[in-house]
Amino acid sequence: MERGGKFLKWVIKKGLVDQVGFSSHGNYKLIENAINCEVFSFCNLHLHFLDQSKISLAQLALKKKMGVLAISPADKGGRLYAPSESLLRASAPYHPLELAYRFLLSKGITTLSLGATKFEDFNIAKKLVNSSQKLTSSEISALENIEHFANEELKSSKCEQCRSCLPCPNEIPIPEILRLRNISIGYGQLEFAKERYNLIGRAGHWWEEKDASSCLDCNECIPKCPSKLNIPALLKETHNLLSEKPKKRLWG
Repeated sequence: MERGGKFLKWVIKKGLVDQVGFSSHGNYKLIENAINCEVFSFCNLHLHFLDQSKISLAQLALKKKMGVLAISPADKGGRLYAPSESLLRASAPYHPLELAYRFLLSKGITTLSLGATKFEDFNIAKKLVNSSQKLTSSEISALENIEHFANEELKSSKCEQCRSCLPCPNEIPIPEILRLRNISIGYGQLEFAKERYNLIGRAGHWWEEKDASSCLDCNECIPKCPSKLNIPALLKETHNLLSEKPKKRLWG
């Protein structure tokens, strides 16, 4: 990172480029280091309402006056353009995608990528132009209702994404897999969770390499979990719920 940072500073000083940014699927520490090297003017990160693990990184970048783009908050954020009936009811009177966009904008995220496939996909985005103010009490209530609904569905089996279970001796990405379980059971976004789960080991360096079937029941994760989850059992349940023949991707 240090050598690359010196090169980028040289490129900018020479006037070969005006500004440099980065896009990353990397881990938390890698992204944090990139932001802290203070060479980049903007970054593109996976920032989603249903996965808030990198929101603190976005806020760090914003403090450094960097522009921050949220990668695919509609599709990779949970396929929120096609919400389950339960998610629609929980988010009323708002559409879940509208709430997800507003959540990110209220955090100071400067740009949202839309991935529109038809004209109607721009309707919510058009409605939210210049909508960067704090969440209204009504929006907060709707977001809290979504979380309440998810908590009721998951009950005591919810993974809080604290990452205390890591490292796994078998290199299983426990938080990522249990996050997909949260999304499929808690929010009803089963098809999205299946799609993501079955990309594990098939999507190259930017996604996980091992799925839950790699669990050998060593049980090292159990005493680490503050929520006292039976993680090996939940991994097996998640694999049985989500595993299926992967669908052909548009690329790769």
